[in-house]
Amino acid sequence: MKYLAADVGGTFTDLVLVDSGTGRLLVDKVSSQATGSAGGVEDGIGRICQAAGIAPGEIDLFVHGFTVGTNAFLTRRGAKAALVVSEGMRDVLVIGDQMRPELYALTGTKPPPVIPRARTIEAKERLDAFGAVVTALTEKEAARVADAVAALAPESVAISLGFSYLNADHELALERAIRAKLPDVPIYLSTRVNPQIEEYPRGNTPAVAAYVGPIIGRYVDLLEKRLDGLGVAAPLRLMRSDGGIATPRAARDNPAHMLLSGPAAGVVGVVPGDVLDVIRIETDVAKLPVGHRAVSQKMRRLVRHGARRGWRTALRIGDGRRSAVTWQLQTRRLAARSLSIAATGPRIG
Repeated sequence: MKYLAADVGGTFTDLVLVDSGTGRLLVDKVSSQATGSAGGVEDGIGRICQAAGIAPGEIDLFVHGFTVGTNAFLTRRGAKAALVVSEGMRDVLVIGDQMRPELYALTGTKPPPVIPRARTIEAKERLDAFGAVVTALTEKEAARVADAVAALAPESVAISLGFSYLNADHELALERAIRAKLPDVPIYLSTRVNPQIEEYPRGNTPAVAAYVGPIIGRYVDLLEKRLDGLGVAAPLRLMRSDGGIATPRAARDNPAHMLLSGPAAGVVGVVPGDVLDVIRIETDVAKLPVGHRAVSQKMRRLVRHGARRGWRTALRIGDGRRSAVTWQLQTRRLAARSLSIAATGPRIG
């Protein structure tokens, strides 16, 4: 079996080719080329296969880590998304919660949400704490919400309703209504992306998915075309933030899981010890204790000044639980603070 792995950073693309039959190992590094182009992957595959004396079609498995979602999130260049929430919950992303680095700072400020209040639509519906319907979502109301969302001309849509993790019917009804108006726009439901208690992480996670989803989707599409052009018929698996792997379809369905794909790939592929990965957009710091498959205790963007602000989302980790991720913002920069990612082994999502 011949296994190929490629990890794309802002400057370089690293490739490793392993032949389990002969025990041969080849390593190569090429320029990443334009961000989101997958050009470095294409060049690297051609070069490392030539060095190995094999055709790209002989590769049996291709695993890939990438940073296009990370970079879009850190530089605030994500998609123009819309958010649908329950009536009265329009400020859920603006208010956030109490998780912030300086809890008692009188001058503390919060980062702007990835989907602003002006692009948030309220739906007249209500579920109680047991998932029972209090105010039914009518067809007329679903159509009104769909029209309001379509008027914003979004690149993607996130939907997060109150207590939806107990009853997904209203979110599914809104999805159908919006898809009828915007058939080509990706829609991310909290019931699929992050069906958990607490309004803010449940709402912010699909919002982040909508923010980076179109960018990740375009990259995966382009990558698949380049692989086809090279004649690579091997299954494509993409690194998740938790150190597991996802199919291309799973990555498109829940791009929030791909937010730290590149940094996670670097952590999973090294031996126990301290790892410092300095690239153009961010600096990643990880510590791997002996005896652990992969544990990243810290990923931190090094910023020059001390202004700190909090931003939380939720990512599924290797044991099926969720990890809160606190983000720091310095002007237009975001940093991961106290990020813990545990991987119990590769798994397909």
